[in-house]
Amino acid sequence: MSKVTTLLAFLVVATALVCQTGPSPAETPAASSNVHQVHLVPVTHTDMHCSGFITSEHVPHDHFVMAGWDSPNFVRYATDDYVYLHGAVPEGTEYSIIRELRDPDRYEFFPGQHRAIDMAGEPYAEIGRVKVVANNKKSSAAQVTFSCEAMLPGDLAVPVQERTPVVARKQAPFDRFPVTGVGLRGRILMQKDFEGYAGGGSKVYLNIGSDKGVKPGDYFMAVRGFGKNLGDAADRATYGATIYDDTQKHPVVTDAAPMQPGVHVHLAELPERHLGELIVLSVEPKSSTAMVVFSLEDIQAGDYVERHELPELTAAELAADSIPPQVTCMAQPDTVRVGSATLISCETSAADGEPVALSFVADRGKMETGADHGAVLQTAGLTPGTVHVVATATDDHDMKSTAEVSVNVEAASLAAVIQEQSEPAPQAPPQASATKVAEVHFGAGSNVLSNDAKTQLNEIAVRLGREPQTRVVIVGQGNAQTPAGQHLAERRAENIKNYLVNDKQIDAARVETRTTGGDDRAEIWFLPPGAQMK
Repeated sequence: MSKVTTLLAFLVVATALVCQTGPSPAETPAASSNVHQVHLVPVTHTDMHCSGFITSEHVPHDHFVMAGWDSPNFVRYATDDYVYLHGAVPEGTEYSIIRELRDPDRYEFFPGQHRAIDMAGEPYAEIGRVKVVANNKKSSAAQVTFSCEAMLPGDLAVPVQERTPVVARKQAPFDRFPVTGVGLRGRILMQKDFEGYAGGGSKVYLNIGSDKGVKPGDYFMAVRGFGKNLGDAADRATYGATIYDDTQKHPVVTDAAPMQPGVHVHLAELPERHLGELIVLSVEPKSSTAMVVFSLEDIQAGDYVERHELPELTAAELAADSIPPQVTCMAQPDTVRVGSATLISCETSAADGEPVALSFVADRGKMETGADHGAVLQTAGLTPGTVHVVATATDDHDMKSTAEVSVNVEAASLAAVIQEQSEPAPQAPPQASATKVAEVHFGAGSNVLSNDAKTQLNEIAVRLGREPQTRVVIVGQGNAQTPAGQHLAERRAENIKNYLVNDKQIDAARVETRTTGGDDRAEIWFLPPGAQMK
């Protein structure tokens, strides 16, 4: 039998089997095989109130920051500092501090970007909030109650407008090649801080707002097609090239290079690619502020967005956001002699199945972390009695639960006491010194905290919670030879401090920022009591 005959016979049998066992057309699932669920970046309080905006509405300049308590020695102000506002306003009044922005580079990431931004309005950064505590006839004193970044003289003070809260999802369906052209469509005008490339957690500004029916909490797909007016400059230049092999008789060229010979491909006919998901945080008349909650690759200024009509959240999903994590702990063993150690082990769970962070505090003794799902209680130097250990479980909604464990500490054995008395007096402990505990890395020219960076900072916050006397120094790095590099180093350090203070509730007085020349990172140092850092 020939190979062709054998192949035909195999195909006939295979077709018969499919006809007998395959599902009917009505039973075939309609969903694309490209669709899969992706986890989304959570939206925090800082994201909601520190993302900035573009507005076409008039912003009054009547009140602005003139100086501060430590002027002229300090001109940057953060949480708990006192600033002076131009104009007398009633005591107790709360103001949002914003900053009208200008792009010093004036670089266009896509043709017509500047004109598109001008049509949407003026860009502003959100700096923080203040509360007026005193006033005279011409000025007012206010205390900074919340800061996104350092306030500067000249920043504007406007009445507080509360943001509409958004219901953020934990995950969403993602299709690389979605059907586009059916939903509300817009474009990414720019990214926060005038950057051109965005990833998870980045803030971007769209050219559609309440005039087009956009609402806080709406989800949009970031999509990009192919064409000589799309993508970055390198992509646009490459479209004009011919890609072929020397042995290829019919090379292909794009319609971006019409003068070259070959089979012409119309770039506009190629499918659009789904690059990521965005959630709208706030809306202005002609623009909206959105946060990238998932990105398959870098999202660029100039990419298009299309409203993503997602299925309604189920009751179980909504309930999961309001259920605190569960935590149970036990001591192994629960009775020890003075000088011994015991393991405090915990089991945790969250309603949405996401990881849960643990921190420990003991009323006596020393807690040492590093154990899997637990910590070790050291009892050296304690008097006999009960030690109470409190374990705190924190989920990614910042909801907390606690569990308490009691450990009975008994007197040391007579043999241990005799041995201790016969040993020489202990030497004085070495002088405390600063210790570098982490390096936070940034993208080139960026001060945006990545998800990996936030994970590092979450662990550092847990350690600071266990070590209430420890101070932290954040050293931002950048090109020390240029003002822009120095400013970038400051922004990197300040963003880390703001995350620890605002998101993780670390006392601002414990956190110091510095800058130095270097690359795209920031160093974090711990200073125990008595330690100094030059």
